[in-house]
Amino acid sequence: MAEPVLSVCLITYNHAKYIRKAIEGVLMQKVNFSWELIIADDFSTDGTRDIISEYKKKFPNFIKLILQEKNVGPAKNWFDLINAPKSKYIAYFEGDDYWTDPYKLQKQVDYMESHPECSLCFHAVEISENNKKTGRVIRWSNSDKVLDNNKMFGIGSYSPTVSLLFRKRIIDNIPDWVVNAPVGDIPLKLLLSQHGSVFYINEVMAVRRVGTAGSWSRQLSSYEFRKKLYLKMIKMLEEFNKYTIFKYSDEVVELQLINEMKGSKFLLFHLPTVLKIINNHSYQKYVAKLSLKNKLILYLKCFLINVQAQIMTWRVCWAIKKIISYKKSDYEPRELGKDR
Repeated sequence: MAEPVLSVCLITYNHAKYIRKAIEGVLMQKVNFSWELIIADDFSTDGTRDIISEYKKKFPNFIKLILQEKNVGPAKNWFDLINAPKSKYIAYFEGDDYWTDPYKLQKQVDYMESHPECSLCFHAVEISENNKKTGRVIRWSNSDKVLDNNKMFGIGSYSPTVSLLFRKRIIDNIPDWVVNAPVGDIPLKLLLSQHGSVFYINEVMAVRRVGTAGSWSRQLSSYEFRKKLYLKMIKMLEEFNKYTIFKYSDEVVELQLINEMKGSKFLLFHLPTVLKIINNHSYQKYVAKLSLKNKLILYLKCFLINVQAQIMTWRVCWAIKKIISYKKSDYEPRELGKDR
């Protein structure tokens, strides 16, 4: 039996509330090529495994399951999943996101087939918050576009994993700096960008959920979690710099600086903290080469990271406070005229 043209790789852990929508978004795809769905579950305890097993029974020849026998963590689960396919292309996403366009895969594969030089294709994505579509859209551009390799340093948040489709052969021998990274998507995009062009489709074809239990937006509100994450990201970027023989040294240094800023503990609008990190000896040579205009842009980027981190923390703390202060009596019916 011939290998499929495309493998959909769906990673999940405790996504019982969302996994059906993710799978249904795959099943509704209309394609003219052979394909499969591979789901890797990291020992979920909320019923996710029962749901994916149910779908496996319905589609035994289409769906393959990777069922971890214990909780191995997102990195190992991702590695097992991404190495399972034998196909030409991989479309990868997470169990709390979902696809909305039934021709998403066909559009992306058609482009990749007609452009053999392209290694990665992504598209616009709508944001859902608290299980409601917000109308906000993540776009890289207002038109379809081929990206330069060095632009990959700026598209991290503009290319959600739910939009990615790429050539499998590029990751047949994954470098250690990708495998050992604290997250999978950013190093994966950097690796893919070094083996071909990157194409953006300006169509909204999927939804990315934010604010779900266990999501990055919630975890990043913890200073300790944030600090460890971004220290590992800085190390990953060092290894990537060596991998490319220092081809993108300036871009790497700026991204390391921004990651250090994201991992720092600082006060809102505390400019001295921003300046202290920017003037760190590790970044002085890079900053010194910048024009006045680009220095101001860099200061503004770092300052906005400061503000965004604090706003995110405030929102999470506000939600926690509301939960803690909840009183059952506040919502119980009471007789007219009686005090609480």
